[in-house]
Amino acid sequence: MKRENIKLLIFFVVTVLAGWGLHFLYDWSPNLLFAMIAPVKESVWEHLKLVFWPLLAALLLYTRKDKDQRASWYLGLLTASALLLIYGWVYNIRMAQANMIVDITAYVVIMALGFAVALWIPVSKRWKGLLLLLTGVLAALIVVFTFAPPDTLLFADLQLADALYTLPC
Repeated sequence: MKRENIKLLIFFVVTVLAGWGLHFLYDWSPNLLFAMIAPVKESVWEHLKLVFWPLLAALLLYTRKDKDQRASWYLGLLTASALLLIYGWVYNIRMAQANMIVDITAYVVIMALGFAVALWIPVSKRWKGLLLLLTGVLAALIVVFTFAPPDTLLFADLQLADALYTLPC
């Protein structure tokens, strides 16, 4: 295996494990900083943090020497984020399903697709500014909605769904 492929595999595994660790971070030590980067409840939106922050860290570390690659990585990050929201909406909310093995598998596949987009879809430098802006807007929305989530199903704690919400499925 080529040295670069080994490096990418290590980045991928560490990124996936970092997201897994974030899932438990707020429960282990609830505070404002951890609330911004780790899920504080079992909502689809909060689980976006498991993809967004680790992929952002991987992006910054992997492209630190070659910033020209960042546009593709921003696209990969935004793609993975959108896929996670779509998956959560369809599987967890619309289909009212919750299977830990399926969710973990979907998470790993979504992270892999984010990496694949970042590595295999070349993005022109002219799109870098827009993709950076969209990444910044998404980061801001993640933080804002941590403390002031809208009252919609995307932000609802799905562990409490039977008690608090009637899911339109």
